[in-house]
Amino acid sequence: MFMKKLLLSTMMLAAGMFAANAQVPYEKMDPANVVEGRYVIAYDTDDATYIMKNEVYQSYYVKGEEYDLTQGEPSADYIFTIAKSGEGYTIKNSDGGYVALVKSGTHTNLKPNESTPFVWTFSGTSDAVVATGDGMGNSYMQFQLFNGKTPEFCGDSRYESPVFYLLDDNTPEGQCAAPVFSLAAGSYKDAIEVELVNREDGATIVYTINDGAEQTYSSAIRLTAAGTYTIKAHAEKDGLTDSKEVSATYKIAPIPYAKMDPANVVEGRYVIAYNTEDATYIMKNEVYQSYYVKGEEYDLTQGEPSADYIFTIAKSGEGYTIKNSDGGYVALVKGTHTNLKPNESTPFVWTFSGTSDAVVATGDGMGNSYMQFQLYGGHTPEFCADSRYESPVFYLLDDNTPENQCKAPSFSLAAGTYWSAQTVRLTTATEGAEVVYTINGGAETVYNAPIELTAADTYEIKAYARKSGMDNSVEVSATYVISSPIMCEDIDDYIFNAEAEAEGSVFEWDFPVIVTGVMPKYTYVKDGAGYAMLIYGSEVPAYEVGDIIPAGIQGEFKNHYGLYEMTNPVKESFGASTSKGNGNPIVMTAGEITSGDMNKVVYLDNVTYVETKAGESITRTAEDATGSIRLWMQKDWDVQTPENGTVVDLVCAVAVNNEDLQVYPMQFRDAFEEPAGVEGVVAGNTVVMTNADGVVVVAAEAAEVSVYTAAGQLVAAENVAAGESVINVPAGFYIVKAGDTVAKVIVK
Repeated sequence: MFMKKLLLSTMMLAAGMFAANAQVPYEKMDPANVVEGRYVIAYDTDDATYIMKNEVYQSYYVKGEEYDLTQGEPSADYIFTIAKSGEGYTIKNSDGGYVALVKSGTHTNLKPNESTPFVWTFSGTSDAVVATGDGMGNSYMQFQLFNGKTPEFCGDSRYESPVFYLLDDNTPEGQCAAPVFSLAAGSYKDAIEVELVNREDGATIVYTINDGAEQTYSSAIRLTAAGTYTIKAHAEKDGLTDSKEVSATYKIAPIPYAKMDPANVVEGRYVIAYNTEDATYIMKNEVYQSYYVKGEEYDLTQGEPSADYIFTIAKSGEGYTIKNSDGGYVALVKGTHTNLKPNESTPFVWTFSGTSDAVVATGDGMGNSYMQFQLYGGHTPEFCADSRYESPVFYLLDDNTPENQCKAPSFSLAAGTYWSAQTVRLTTATEGAEVVYTINGGAETVYNAPIELTAADTYEIKAYARKSGMDNSVEVSATYVISSPIMCEDIDDYIFNAEAEAEGSVFEWDFPVIVTGVMPKYTYVKDGAGYAMLIYGSEVPAYEVGDIIPAGIQGEFKNHYGLYEMTNPVKESFGASTSKGNGNPIVMTAGEITSGDMNKVVYLDNVTYVETKAGESITRTAEDATGSIRLWMQKDWDVQTPENGTVVDLVCAVAVNNEDLQVYPMQFRDAFEEPAGVEGVVAGNTVVMTNADGVVVVAAEAAEVSVYTAAGQLVAAENVAAGESVINVPAGFYIVKAGDTVAKVIVK
């Protein structure tokens, strides 16, 4: 008699290996407008939500536990009450104790049950609340998965800020609930839109700006000009008293320097920078850890930085040189990798393209290497040579314009080909000057409103600045082509068209795709014929594995060292998924994978994880009886590797790098986890079990059942009726797909 075991598959859709959390039915705290009430303190990952418990863990930490907030509020041990206290707030647990930051020697600890009140202040965003108190320096309430698996809340600054979910507030009965601001109060570099969220059905929101006339809220409040704006708001409804008044103050403080237009580069002194929502990082003339150039946070609204952060751009042939304040040259230098160097003795000629907000800076012979910025590990700013990260902004401090001449106008949009209507703004740094422009050699027009380019056509805009008593500026020009996306019938057609079109062309997929894998910035999909593609970029909405994305996706194409991918995806082109398909990984062995499987998400069963060290270098492979495959760890994916020599199950994406085959690990699983037993694996409306005769499927309704070997060979395919059905198989390992359920079956 065979002994049969049933193991829960790492591919089970019900397990949600790649699935994002369902919508939590509670509002997130807006740290600029804190509502008193009962809260759950949480942290959301792609796979789970962890909530804080009123329990100390290992003396220094507060325990976190996984909990599904879509199922309703948790027990009292996980609920905390926030109440106003002076200029801040207290956080009480259900026992009446206070949550506090407590200094212990050189460390600051988070304590959940102190007898003395602790006053918290909140800042940050609704998705990352920065919670701290006076005298605590840079210590905040933080969350971490210790060793990648133990959830804990602590007092620190190196980890992640939590989310505060409001269960209910303290609004008295008979009074309107106060409105909430969509955007945290604070300083912003660019124009912003502030929405007022109504928390009382049928109520009207009334607001003022800087104590001006009352206005009825109907759409987002747009703040564009530099200045300080205090918005006060309350809610009104017949039969209820007005809500309490809430307020938020926003400061629009734009950086006072023009951005380089890569189509019309002005020689002069520059700061090379990258802007996030929270900070501006600028490049320093300093090498960091041999391979990178140091970046530091700096507020450019306060004026120009010191000389170490200033670079001079000058014309050189068909390109430009970038010099530091010591007279050395900024360059891309090829070695095993291409590195960015800030102080080379030999001139390096740069070329610029892209947009004013993302300058693509490179040089001849450097392939797909550009000057890029990244926050390594989410917190260390560095500039480097790559193509996977972010393109910088070049801020012009001053140029070489003669004293009595107007400064040339700047174009807000880089010249080039665009695949939708565009808006072009013209500005000059000469105070009181007006800009004059022509389009395609037409009549001169004084610029007084943005130029709208809507129809498919070619537009050459020429412009200069003039002012009484000064010489006219030099004339500058930019040519824009408004075109239509190139339509593709399937992924194979997309690749074929892309290889024939110019770089930067935009394509539109006239077909739906099924999501097969989701990792940070990486969305893997397949079409109806099984062709696979990677969509690279943070612009892609949050989908789950199995989601069908409707036709209409737009983006560019890139051959990244042999790896095909859609880049610069157009966010607005992604429709909501309204149905599900089969997004399961393909079962394969290590030796079966070929370059033809590029961008497929595959499942390797019972492979040995092997690390081989040579000096400081580590080569990782997955090996089984059929061969081995190189593993390349994507550092932003935060995938935890097992111990060397461990036998694991591995879900990964197939990649190519300069014709070398490799895979990107998405998840390692224990190949010998405790079996679920013959009681069965339940998912959706289907149960998979085993008995002496083979695989037993109990379905609530008719279902299609497929049985595969570990190598992916189909050994049985049946349409079973509702009820119990048996599929006979000999001893061995199988993958069973039955309706929503996917299970690993081991027959011994």
